[in-house]
Amino acid sequence: MSKNERTLERVFPYIVLAFCLYGGWAFYVNWSSGVLQASCSAVAQGLYSGINTYIYARIIEFAYHRIAHPLLKWLVPALLPNLLFLSILSVVHWSVGTEEIGMTILPSAVIGTIYTALYTTQLHRRGGA
Repeated sequence: MSKNERTLERVFPYIVLAFCLYGGWAFYVNWSSGVLQASCSAVAQGLYSGINTYIYARIIEFAYHRIAHPLLKWLVPALLPNLLFLSILSVVHWSVGTEEIGMTILPSAVIGTIYTALYTTQLHRRGGA
């Protein structure tokens, strides 16, 4: 099994969960903009979050295996994906007309940081596997 397949196998349940939770949150916080706009925001957020759950894991693994310094080996993989993708996510929501961008991406910022920290920690405990 390839690295990509192993990563996908490990994170698939989280991909589905991310789509549902983040998409639902985006729908809720944009409800006052109307059902159509809330739905567009929900689909954009859900797809983006599901896909990013997998990409986060790949970035974490890539960075983790290339850094030797113990502190940086944990910090960089835990923070890099969040900084990159929250910037992109802001632009995605701006492009679909999301009115409450900050509130829409707040859960992604908080939970994404927790997820990447935990994933990096688990990677370390598994010996980088």
